[in-house]
Amino acid sequence: MADVLQMAARVADLLESRLRVRGPSLAVLVRKAGRRLPRKVRRAARELASFEGLARHPKGIMMVNQTRAEAAYEICMSHLRPLGSKERLISAALNFAGTVALMLLVLGGVFLAIWTLRGPF
Repeated sequence: MADVLQMAARVADLLESRLRVRGPSLAVLVRKAGRRLPRKVRRAARELASFEGLARHPKGIMMVNQTRAEAAYEICMSHLRPLGSKERLISAALNFAGTVALMLLVLGGVFLAIWTLRGPF
């Protein structure tokens, strides 16, 4: 069942790179990621982590359902598969621009409120 261990390692690597969580195992990473993962992905990652724990022991290997492990892996990968660097850059720039615009709007509203309460110069 090295396949399950490889799948869990790949999902753990993507969790570390995409969500910037650190931990020794997939179960810890999923717990730390928490609500940053959608419910369906979080459930699939927990299931894959439980399969990983079973696959590490000789008697547990027989208890791993390979089809369910593969389905959980596909759910996790479809969400965590990295976007291209161009899309990430555009997304980061838009988030920054939105934050700056919101701050300018709030600052303008505060300035306008003070100006109307105190009157013009």
